[in-house]
Amino acid sequence: MNVVRVAGLQTAPVQDDLVILDLERDEYVALDAVGRNIWEMIETPRSLEDICRQLSKEFDAEPEELAADVRAFVEELVGSGLVRVVDR
Repeated sequence: MNVVRVAGLQTAPVQDDLVILDLERDEYVALDAVGRNIWEMIETPRSLEDICRQLSKEFDAEPEELAADVRAFVEELVGSGLVRVVDR
């Protein structure tokens, strides 16, 4: 699955975290440092495999657990309308 963040969203850094503002829906989402890292990676379309590969270099985690966590997080962002699935 390839994903990219939706254009037109406002973001604001808060220390290591990031707040995403969806002004059309009048909603916001706060991301921790790992979520922020993923958000920055998907400025352009990226596959979940690429995201996991990059994160595995930074964090000591079991590959299966990391992949499951990344998939769940990205699916939550897709469900919130902040990220969309694309063909690469």
